Amino acid sequence: MKTKLRLLYYGLLICSTVIFSNDAVGQIAYNAAFNNGMANWDSDEFYHTTDEPCMGNGALRVNLYDSTPSAELLSPSIGTSNGGVVTFNYRYKLLNYDNFPDDATQNAGNWGSLRVYYALSAAGPWNLLQTMDPTNHVESLNCVTKTVTFIPPAGSNVYIRVLAQIGDTDNDFYVYFDQVQVTQSTPTACNGTPAAASAVASATMTCATQSVVLSLAPGYANTGLNYQWQSSANGTDFSNVPTGGTAATYTTTQAATTWYRAQITCSAGGDTTTSSAVQVASTGGPCYCLIGFGDGVEPITLVNFAGINNATSAEPDGTPELEDFTSLTPGVVTQGQTYPIILKGNTVDEFFDGYQDYFKVHIDFNHNGTFEAAEGFEMGYIEFSDGEDDVELTGNITIPADAMTGLTRMRVVKQWYDDFGGTQYTDPCGDVNSGYGQAEDYLLNVQAPVIETLDYVNLQWPATMTFAAGGSDTAYAQAWEGGLTEAPGAGAGISAWIGISPAGSNTNPSTWTTWVPATFNVQAGNNDEYMAVIGAGLAPGTYYYASRFKLNDGPYTYGGYTPTGGGTWDGVTNISGVLTVTCNTAAPVADAAQTFCQGATVADLQATGSVISWYGTATGGTALSSTTALATGTTYYASVTPAGGCESTTRTAVTVTITTAEVPTFTAVQPTCAEPTGTITVTSPVGAGYTYDANGAGFQSSASFTNLAPGTYVITAKNASGCTASTTVVINNAPAIPDAPQADIFQPTCSAPFGSIVVTTPLGAGLTYNLDGGAFQASPTFDGVMPGTHSISVQNAQGCESFAAGFVVNDAPAGPDAPTGNATQEIAVDGAEDATIEDIVVTATGTVKWYATEDNAVASENALAAGTVIMDGTYYATQTNDGCESAPFAVTVDITLGNAEFNAASFRYHPNPVKDVLTLSYDKNISAIEVYSVVGQKVIAKPVNQNEVQLDLSQLSAGTYLVKVMSDEASKTIKVVKQ
Repeated sequence: MKTKLRLLYYGLLICSTVIFSNDAVGQIAYNAAFNNGMANWDSDEFYHTTDEPCMGNGALRVNLYDSTPSAELLSPSIGTSNGGVVTFNYRYKLLNYDNFPDDATQNAGNWGSLRVYYALSAAGPWNLLQTMDPTNHVESLNCVTKTVTFIPPAGSNVYIRVLAQIGDTDNDFYVYFDQVQVTQSTPTACNGTPAAASAVASATMTCATQSVVLSLAPGYANTGLNYQWQSSANGTDFSNVPTGGTAATYTTTQAATTWYRAQITCSAGGDTTTSSAVQVASTGGPCYCLIGFGDGVEPITLVNFAGINNATSAEPDGTPELEDFTSLTPGVVTQGQTYPIILKGNTVDEFFDGYQDYFKVHIDFNHNGTFEAAEGFEMGYIEFSDGEDDVELTGNITIPADAMTGLTRMRVVKQWYDDFGGTQYTDPCGDVNSGYGQAEDYLLNVQAPVIETLDYVNLQWPATMTFAAGGSDTAYAQAWEGGLTEAPGAGAGISAWIGISPAGSNTNPSTWTTWVPATFNVQAGNNDEYMAVIGAGLAPGTYYYASRFKLNDGPYTYGGYTPTGGGTWDGVTNISGVLTVTCNTAAPVADAAQTFCQGATVADLQATGSVISWYGTATGGTALSSTTALATGTTYYASVTPAGGCESTTRTAVTVTITTAEVPTFTAVQPTCAEPTGTITVTSPVGAGYTYDANGAGFQSSASFTNLAPGTYVITAKNASGCTASTTVVINNAPAIPDAPQADIFQPTCSAPFGSIVVTTPLGAGLTYNLDGGAFQASPTFDGVMPGTHSISVQNAQGCESFAAGFVVNDAPAGPDAPTGNATQEIAVDGAEDATIEDIVVTATGTVKWYATEDNAVASENALAAGTVIMDGTYYATQTNDGCESAPFAVTVDITLGNAEFNAASFRYHPNPVKDVLTLSYDKNISAIEVYSVVGQKVIAKPVNQNEVQLDLSQLSAGTYLVKVMSDEASKTIKVVKQ
């Protein structure tokens, strides 16, 4: 069954011819011959074929067999009704798959059914028009024409549904559906009293949200009729429906079973006709989801649970995929109880492949209409079973203690587990993955547990008890339960206690926490009497007592006392007994006045006795904590509780005085550079009776503590009463002595005969420095230090001085000797401008510098640049070795010209000194004039090419300048002073 291969040929589907008309008044006229296709009909398994149609070129058909047990067709809207009679014609035939097309399907084989429905919307609800089954099917190779009439309400759209279902799954046949023709007559006006009719319903039972459509049979094909639908809760007392209900049909939902009828009146006159009523039952519960097994029904054959014992057919595909057994007597279960379940079913495994069919039970415990995950019970699986053998699945289901009481839905799901990608347990709704299985719905009646209580209880006696602490007494109580306590001995299932209230609390016994188990005493008539000894260990005070009984697992019931026998405790008539516990313990002995230091607590109070408790009041109240601080002038009260005895009711008074110790003040001498320890001296309090302690080393009469190492000290002063007060003193670390200094020495030079010493470490704020025992200074630098050995020390802000460090300043180095050479030198050149400073010859071991004046040479200023043109005069040379420059050496220079001699006799110039214009003349052409500073810098260059020149020197600053006059053949340099 799990697989069945078949090759089917499906013809080409093309559009069919549909004739559809709808005049202005909405009269239905519809034809579908299915010659060329599906004609817009929706199909589940039906398909278009050109093979053996009823007539024409095509028809719709389906092959029903065990793997396709049902098929469905749904038309488009066939038109809008005008309220007249609709005549629906169609043709059908059934042909066996084997020996097709020459073998008609026989009724003897229980082939199944073909049903036709109509509805006013594509979603339903659907009204059954006609059923073809083995009781009325015409066995024929030819198509049979069927006709059915109905009257849809005027103005409504009309839809047709065709449902084909197999019966015995051994059948294998084709269903043909063809040649649909629908016509509608024109309604006639009503006249007089309408004919009798019956109310009919689209469903005979509904759930809470399920719609039901009410209509009339036969319908009325007349205009001018007025309708009024009515409803009744008992089938006798009817009233108009709240809303709507004025059309030929009426759609509604209901929460309870209801009867419906309609009153029909012709507007043209006549009496009102009242239809017969129809009853629509209600499940009283929500609507539950559907579940499908598209590949076939493999049936559940037994559900045995909580009074349900339902055995059903084992025939595959012989029953619906979801069977509704909610009409059976509901199973009865109790909250919190566990029940066995037995399940059986057909695994349809003719080849013994070991197919596993899993069972899961879903119960809607919260009545919300949904099978939730927490409401499911996975029961396991069966295999190798035909549903009628001894193979069964057993398990247990526990009803939650909080399950809602009343009727609810139980769904049992059996599903084949496809181990090629399937799941063992699936959702209780929709299409499960394997496609093989069945579900069955039942009702369960969930009930609350039966509560068992005794018929009568009391507190028998005594009414009161009095004894001293440590004593006890016996209380008695009785109970009666018909048929249980009359027999001798304790009744089965009865438990008894005597309870004691908190001290002074005459409250409802159900709130008490102290209960002493009671034991059976005697048979007192029809009652059982119980007793318990109570009171041991109670502190003195007033208490209340009552009885408590319980039968099996039922609730507690409480007994009270009356002089006439008592009964269930109510606090008014049947009341608690009174228990008084006394105490004879004497008050403890203690000094009436006690003195303590500040900070004393209740734990410091003194009284005799084994267990002393202190209170703030003479009577009553709560004992003080041992950590409660004592207050001066306050009276405290002591009680005593001897071992095995009770706490004394009288208390001993003690008045407290608190003395306050003075917090010490002090002076502290901190460590110095010379003295590394400190001293602390208490300045207050001082005097007779005071002693002092530092850091717990022991008290001493001296107020001074000497030779104290750096650190924190707690100084405590204690007076004659032994009270102490403390303060904290810090002895600082001794100030650090700076490290001996290190320094950089800058030695004297030829030009600077004194040295400098710069301290490089230590450096920082507060440090000062001393040279050779002199005054300390903030700067670490000492300039102008004479050659010799010197000492430097460092002092910090605390006055601590480092060890002195020695430093040596060398003597200033001696300068080199002056260059040597001829003091007078003659320099012969072709032209005056050719004589330069390099032409002067001196002997030196260092670097030679030339100066124009002796003052410049001594001051080492304005050295002449290399290549400086010189003229007759004196120049000064120095030499420099290791940075030291020698004294100057004077050389007088006489410049002599070569062959191209300048004729001095023919050359004139004036004035000299000159302020602005210098006049120069020569007997030959003056080609150019250049002017140089004494350091050789050219400051003026002027081309001339004439014999006389006016040279403007006004822009030059005052000083000596060399003027070089050049002719075509020679040149001459003269010295001019500019004013």
